[in-house]
Amino acid sequence: MSDIAVEKALLAASNFSESAICRRWQGIGELPRKLQGGFPYVGVNIPALLGQIPAGTPAIFGTESQWKTKSLERIPKTKGISYIFIKSFKKKDKDAKDLKAEDEELEVTEQGRVLVPYGHSTLYSQGQMVGFENGITNPILEAIKRDKMDKDALIATGNRAIESAKTYMTKWLESKNANLISEGEMNFIIHLAADLVVGYNGGSMALAGELMPTYPADALEAVHRLKVRQIMRPWGIACDILKQLSPVFDAQVKAGEAAGKEAQELFQKKRLEKLQNTQVASEPMCPPAIQIPITPNTIVGLGNSNW
Repeated sequence: MSDIAVEKALLAASNFSESAICRRWQGIGELPRKLQGGFPYVGVNIPALLGQIPAGTPAIFGTESQWKTKSLERIPKTKGISYIFIKSFKKKDKDAKDLKAEDEELEVTEQGRVLVPYGHSTLYSQGQMVGFENGITNPILEAIKRDKMDKDALIATGNRAIESAKTYMTKWLESKNANLISEGEMNFIIHLAADLVVGYNGGSMALAGELMPTYPADALEAVHRLKVRQIMRPWGIACDILKQLSPVFDAQVKAGEAAGKEAQELFQKKRLEKLQNTQVASEPMCPPAIQIPITPNTIVGLGNSNW
């Protein structure tokens, strides 16, 4: 059964991707981060989350309970924002039979593996918290921040990122079916990766749009032609390149994954303990167990037949 929230989030990611690169990231600040720990989001969840909030609002996301730990309440009647859970498995796995026809083209980073969206979590952004209704990024402060940047260094970083992304994509295609993606999509991935590198290091995607070259026409056409679910592929590859070229980003992602795994294990442990306590409380009182006398015969299984 299709998850409507996931489909809407993927559509938001697709629409945002095309709009953002055409408008050169206007109004887009930092890449989205988690409230807990400030860890970055990766892959298709970057455009999915950014595509569900107004441009210029802080891209910090957390669950309602996480915001409450910060003594913040969400604005009444605000709609949740969907974070997409991705499942990775080999095409030969038993779960592969659940793939839809359009999922067959979702191969992303590992040879023989596919990524499929399978569920969502409801998050809220900082802009949806009471007291942050008008938390739009101040354009004057943003301009001052950009002026303080070493733009020449960022441009050089971006140009190196483009060349590195070209090398990465060449090796990536050598390990896969060369017809898996078009040349236009490959150009889209290369320029997207460079924008992400500059945007991450400069603290603003709008800065990347200002400093980096516009995308080639075939890249723009490719992203326009991608099916909604196929938008996962270029963002997944571009983020892999970003992690390779930005060790700090890679370390933050790994730390976030470790923290998420630890939190999930703790949640499962508490859930199991609660379930066990509930079962113990609901069990009826049983009469004392009959005590079987221990004799040499009972030890070898020849005890009194009455037992």
